[in-house]
Amino acid sequence: LASVPLVMGFQKLRHLMEQFGEVGRVYLAPEEKIRHQTRKRAGGNRKLRFTEGWVEFLDRRIARRVAETLHGTTIGGKK
Repeated sequence: LASVPLVMGFQKLRHLMEQFGEVGRVYLAPEEKIRHQTRKRAGGNRKLRFTEGWVEFLDRRIARRVAETLHGTTIGGKK
């Protein structure tokens, strides 16, 4: 995932990807601590944001098919 929406967390991402196949691991990289503190001080959202992440499927063929299908598609963006 190139960018992760604010409302997207581990559980929600896993739930979304499990519809394509069995998910092994989900990793989301948290934003830098200084950026999080600056955003909080400025009055922004206090939730921890994630900058990027990836999902590992147990079957390589399913992973390739999901990557081709979802490439360039917005998932969980703003309404």
